[in-house]
Amino acid sequence: MSSPSFQLADLAYTKLILHALKYPHQTVNGVLLGTPPESAGKTVDIVDAVPLQHHWSNLSPAMEVGLGMVAAHAQSRKLQIVGYYQAPERLGDTTLSPAGERVACKIKEFFETPIALVINGSKLDDENGGAFVSYVPLSPTSTAFRPVEHKLRFTKAIPRRSLHLVRHTNLLSQFGDFDDYLEDTSVQFLKNGAVEAALNSPQ
Repeated sequence: MSSPSFQLADLAYTKLILHALKYPHQTVNGVLLGTPPESAGKTVDIVDAVPLQHHWSNLSPAMEVGLGMVAAHAQSRKLQIVGYYQAPERLGDTTLSPAGERVACKIKEFFETPIALVINGSKLDDENGGAFVSYVPLSPTSTAFRPVEHKLRFTKAIPRRSLHLVRHTNLLSQFGDFDDYLEDTSVQFLKNGAVEAALNSPQ
């Protein structure tokens, strides 16, 4: 089965940038929610992202709990977990870590050909959207991921728009991940509704 292409919605793009910028000196990760195509090799629409960790650990019990909560949340919205993302703590690092690869493999339980996105922290202010490096499985049965080109698309305006929101609103302070939720259960990490509200507000 060939690996599909992926379309990153504005909401998902913005959440990835917010997560990486909120914890710039720590490795952050999360998962991507979408609608798998009806046939192989077509485009997967990534409609949302759920931020999980900034206190990095491997596929820990906490991560397992977080993934379970996200899977239930996705199912309630008729979506699936279709990918994983990671922003390494080392600026300019675009390598999918062995621990990240294991989490990405775990996601194959939800979707056979997921994408793993590594966010290049040195390019977070790139208004052309050059911050992402895409990895896909070598095969549907493989536990290894390889970097590829031209697997990820997004709207042309969203890199500039997401950076504008970071610089000119308090959205960053409202944004929270699963680690934040473990410390304060009022944190709405599954939805982070303020992000969608900000994107829908007049520019």
